Amino acid sequence: MLILLAESADFQTSVFHCGGDDTYHWYYQRGLVTHEVVSAAQIDRFGRANNIQLTSPSGKPCACPARAAWPMSLTCTRTS
Repeated sequence: MLILLAESADFQTSVFHCGGDDTYHWYYQRGLVTHEVVSAAQIDRFGRANNIQLTSPSGKPCACPARAAWPMSLTCTRTS
């Protein structure tokens, strides 16, 4: 519940706010971002990435931080 309240305050006090579609339009379509490096939450021995259903080596299910099925880190780069 506290996270939801913080997100509301962030939105109301931010100078600029954009979602995924806006980011795609402003950065990708204009060529400001040309490469994206994403690290997966879990990678198996075949190199397959998994960000949805994580398991420990014993097979026990684990939860992603904040229960989000989203990559752990995302780095965007710009070419000049």
